Amino acid sequence: MEGDKEKQVSKKVISNKLITYLPAARERRGLAFSLITNNSMIEGVKIKPVKKYCDDRGFFAEIIKEGEDSFHPVKQTSYTETHPGVIKAFHWHKRQWDVWFVVGGMAQVVLYDTREDSVTKGEIQVIYAGADNPVLISIPPF
Repeated sequence: MEGDKEKQVSKKVISNKLITYLPAARERRGLAFSLITNNSMIEGVKIKPVKKYCDDRGFFAEIIKEGEDSFHPVKQTSYTETHPGVIKAFHWHKRQWDVWFVVGGMAQVVLYDTREDSVTKGEIQVIYAGADNPVLISIPPF
């Protein structure tokens, strides 16, 4: 055990895909696979810290704008909420980028690169995103 660096995740490999999944409250699911988190970056993934400008009225945060590395043309805009104890897993796109921003709570985003032509093939990247760490995550198609 590596203490705080040890994280439990579901383990499944689907070849030739960039797989994303959000493990949450996994202890209830009885998953036994472990992953030592590291700071490796998967080729093409962009993480932009989002700055909050706070005052007595609340705050303002600019999420994304044209010209930034994390910006990609919008093909679809979606909104999701996940119940406690739920894991959403194994999601990818062949032709479009995913651009994620976790509005509330926290999510553990786990990326696994199975793209044959990627210099980071086989790498795993773990990103904690949400209210305590507001970041925009741009995920390339496979």
